[in-house]
Amino acid sequence: MSDEDNSYSVGGCVVGIPVFLGCWIYAIQTYGWFLGGGLGWIPSFFIGLLAGLLWPFIALGLIGVLLWWKGTPEGTEFFKSDTATTISVVFLVVVFGPMAFLHLRKRWLNRKSQ
Repeated sequence: MSDEDNSYSVGGCVVGIPVFLGCWIYAIQTYGWFLGGGLGWIPSFFIGLLAGLLWPFIALGLIGVLLWWKGTPEGTEFFKSDTATTISVVFLVVVFGPMAFLHLRKRWLNRKSQ
């Protein structure tokens, strides 16, 4: 497996796992512990898998929604706050940090082999 495949997998895990957990929590909240906890993981798994496969589109959609929301009065106040800066920095580190690490690791290994 090449490093490009690994970076895509890392992005898929960063998106797919929280989507899976969020869907499972929603199933538990909606249908209770017996059905939601016992059987809710099955559709949650497939939704998380689909989100993990389509994570670049989800990331672009999220960026589009944030840019649209920034133009609203509520969004303008939020984006002026320190909370927005903290959230955006954490998002960039969590999403793009592992991919940057894999890319730099690949370059380092190529340099050492020469």
